[in-house]
Amino acid sequence: MTVYRDEMGNMGADPVSVNLMAYGYIPMRGHTYINEEYLQLVQPLIDAEQARICGHIHYGPYNASAMDMEILIDNIEEIADQNSQEE
Repeated sequence: MTVYRDEMGNMGADPVSVNLMAYGYIPMRGHTYINEEYLQLVQPLIDAEQARICGHIHYGPYNASAMDMEILIDNIEEIADQNSQEE
């Protein structure tokens, strides 16, 4: 999720990852689909070799595009479980 302020100072959020199950795409374990327009937000993870792009797909009636991104952070699922228990 990316959080921003608009020109009037209101906060908003846009999803960085997209759920494509309705189109028949289910990410592999350790992967997520990233909306291509937000690729620059995850570029630091790619540059730090904490993630990599594995593919590019088009979906939906408007031929939108997304990137298949693999998360390379060790124990990412364990970290996610810990974070969800803290909330």
